[in-house]
Amino acid sequence: MLQSPLRRLQTMKIDHPLSEIFCSVLLFHPLQTDIFHAAHLRIMKQYRCTKCGYIYLPAIGDQTQNIKADTPFEDLPDTWVCPRCGAEKKDFVMIA
Repeated sequence: MLQSPLRRLQTMKIDHPLSEIFCSVLLFHPLQTDIFHAAHLRIMKQYRCTKCGYIYLPAIGDQTQNIKADTPFEDLPDTWVCPRCGAEKKDFVMIA
């Protein structure tokens, strides 16, 4: 059975700074529940730099190194470094 967008919001627990944006998309476009689901999956794959705490958000990318939005961490080039402290990709850990 397909849940209404409002019911989906009531049953999901999302603790993320961008969750309000995605909830707004769902409320303004109730027929596009797949957008909300896809955005939630992107949020879950965040990586944090163990040196400085910088968080790489795939939905945003990294403009300082010409990394486009929606680029998963796994697809970043091996030469990519933390834009804040210069740490290597291997110094990042998945946090969500």
